[in-house]
Amino acid sequence: MSFNHGDESLSAVLSLYGGAPVRSNPLPSSLLGAALVGDLEEQAVLKVIQNKSLFRHYGIGTPHFADDFEKRLRDYFGIPLALGVSSCSGALQCAVNALGIGPGDEVILPAFAWLSCYNAIVLAGALPVFADIDRSLNLDPADLERKITPATKAVLVVHYQGGAARMDSILEIAERAGIGVIEDVAQAMGGRYKGKLLGTLGDVSAFSMQANKILCTGEGGFLLTRRPELFERAVRYHDLGKTRPTFRKQMGVQLFARDEADGFPGMQFRMSEVVAALGLAQFDRLDGMIADCRRKNHRLQERLRDALPEIRFRDSPDPEGDLGITLFLDLGNPERGQLFSKAYKAEGFRVGPSSGMVNLLHLDYVRNRSLSHPALAPFGPGHSGASGWYSLGDAPRTDKILDSMVGIAVGPLYSDEDMEDIARGIIKVYKGLEI
Repeated sequence: MSFNHGDESLSAVLSLYGGAPVRSNPLPSSLLGAALVGDLEEQAVLKVIQNKSLFRHYGIGTPHFADDFEKRLRDYFGIPLALGVSSCSGALQCAVNALGIGPGDEVILPAFAWLSCYNAIVLAGALPVFADIDRSLNLDPADLERKITPATKAVLVVHYQGGAARMDSILEIAERAGIGVIEDVAQAMGGRYKGKLLGTLGDVSAFSMQANKILCTGEGGFLLTRRPELFERAVRYHDLGKTRPTFRKQMGVQLFARDEADGFPGMQFRMSEVVAALGLAQFDRLDGMIADCRRKNHRLQERLRDALPEIRFRDSPDPEGDLGITLFLDLGNPERGQLFSKAYKAEGFRVGPSSGMVNLLHLDYVRNRSLSHPALAPFGPGHSGASGWYSLGDAPRTDKILDSMVGIAVGPLYSDEDMEDIARGIIKVYKGLEI
């Protein structure tokens, strides 16, 4: 694939200052799996309806789509245990509870994350501990190590927008400290780190299939692990404390004489047959979509390096494993980052990735340590988080790094002409601002 080079005259006046914009019509949707929904998904849903069994465990017909989806996951990831759930938020809660995390425990997570990461920890009664990100836009291993205490039970690692965190360092630190590793792969399904699929490196991992994600079923998610004892606890937590036959079959052993023997109360995060069928249909699009986005992203980087040798991108620990769904320009500092964003938008382009996260330390309910009841752990009286507060000082570098970066989405619907316009827009703004 190649782009046709356009006019890159230094004399071109930025639209921000009264010149004509590069782009006069909006780009296509930057959504990923959702942008490709069509006949495959329609036929998948019809098959479930024709089977007359929308619940995965029994029905008028013979439900099988959720089982088939979990098998597809096991085969794709090379992981022995897979659990389909109703959302990634549910998968994260299952992961936290699988590791036995609760009151008195601490879990370290990057300040730059999604609300569900924080919520899963707090809802288990454990204390979230925030760490900085680095210029990979993922967890800074050095700050992870600084934040570990005797109460640390696990670290929750987010792989942001298709790019891996520095897993060698993180895994080494976690092993040395004797803590668990949860991978949040909500925005990076199919991404790799040194040849290994993200979600196969830690103790347990959580994925999303919400509308902004790589695979789209509207809502939905799944959990992976190699460890039967974690799988058992996750299964119980996702289904009211039960272990149904299909999951015992996955574990390969009849661990329990009856469900009640080793049970505990759980939530209800079961996957429906409709969501599973949609997931299977979207799976057929996965490899092609990833290859397409990677190819466009790599070519865009080459184009920009040719025109702007000094340009800097996100600091990736594995550029080849990145999904290519967003190109992040590193403008060096927040002032230049914010000015570039403003000027690039004025040229007729959107700024930002296809799926969002926030610095959680800006959220009122985080900074106020709010809970649904004031007596609950971890912030209620007598609990580990009863004193103290959260502030931006818990992760002082995070906002500066985020504001220095400009995200440019790369969607599967983008044509070569769209990508050329993006390249021209970046080059025009970069040169026009004399960055």
